[in-house]
Amino acid sequence: MKQLVENFKNFLSESPDSKIKYFGPNPEDLQCFAELRSIEAPNTVTRDSFSDCMQSEGWKLLGHGSFRTAFAIPDTKELILKTINPRLLRGGESVIQKAKNMNKMEAQSEFQTSTNLAVRVYDSAEDFMWIKSEFVIRIKNWSDMLSFFPVLSRNMPLSTFQKTFPKLLRRDPYKELAKNYRDPLLIELIDALRRAGAPTWDIRPGNVGYVTRGGKSQFVVLDPGFGLPSDDLYDAMRRGEAPIPQELRGQEHSLVDPFAATKTAVINTGPETKVARPRRPDDSTRAVR
Repeated sequence: MKQLVENFKNFLSESPDSKIKYFGPNPEDLQCFAELRSIEAPNTVTRDSFSDCMQSEGWKLLGHGSFRTAFAIPDTKELILKTINPRLLRGGESVIQKAKNMNKMEAQSEFQTSTNLAVRVYDSAEDFMWIKSEFVIRIKNWSDMLSFFPVLSRNMPLSTFQKTFPKLLRRDPYKELAKNYRDPLLIELIDALRRAGAPTWDIRPGNVGYVTRGGKSQFVVLDPGFGLPSDDLYDAMRRGEAPIPQELRGQEHSLVDPFAATKTAVINTGPETKVARPRRPDDSTRAVR
């Protein structure tokens, strides 16, 4: 990560061509993106055909989410590409714009600049069709996630953490949390989500991870939930009191168990961490929305 920061500093002082040198090739130069942007795309481009095209050019598929698809960028191990999920093309411009807005918010919002919990974004398309962001080692289960919370991990059994965590995120970190719950990471997470106006219901294994900064592991939120339903609306959807948006239907989101990591189909990219953990259903997911 230190090298990535140095690359960014060097990029700022060099010509526009230095983007390729430091952050990998421009995806707009690919025929895949020419087809994705074409007027005929809703009728000719599918999620799988686009993924096959990208992989044939050396951009390895990492996973699909409801709104976005992620690829490894050739010649760099520290960045990934997030682009709109081509399946949205058939949903019309409003749905496509929602995915672009997620990229825009991730790249330009206060969340990006005001907290270390944000995944750093280093480049983007002018219309935010895609962004290039830090590669994150995702946290796949509640046990590994708990290990990042120093106070909670000392005072709370794993089963209690899994059950209680979603409720804790909705509390006032300065007024309502008991002493055992005054965890610095929990307080920082609640505060960051509130300032960003992001929902809490999507903070769970599969949608959080860590990066290495300054030689230390930094907990991060892979996708802050920009553009997703608010907590109150999501509760109403689960109770059947509000309609579920079409883009959230199907296997990529579970309203029955919102904390089961079933949002994203994943491609096995090999070992990502030295943390030993048992195989679980949520071990086969990657959080890309």
